[in-house]
Amino acid sequence: MSKFVTIDFEKCKGCWLCIEHCPNDLFKISKNLNSFGYKVIELINKKYCMGDECLKCINICPDNAIIYPDETSKQDILLTKAYWLGNKVTKKLKKY
Repeated sequence: MSKFVTIDFEKCKGCWLCIEHCPNDLFKISKNLNSFGYKVIELINKKYCMGDECLKCINICPDNAIIYPDETSKQDILLTKAYWLGNKVTKKLKKY
């Protein structure tokens, strides 16, 4: 069981929409290729995944390559929301 999303690398075609839509910047382009030759994404900072509180990556993935989390504790949700708010504030400050 996982409290955060996971990736099915064989389904991923490297559209990278998840990278653009993740509020916590949890995805990056991997150096690895899947068996079809696509440069796939990988999950970084997975402990900050908001799980079923967010799911923007699952909703945007055209290939169903991102797998739904099985469990998320309330404490984990609070920690990830705090991380998300800090990340959002930091991005706004960088614009100025």
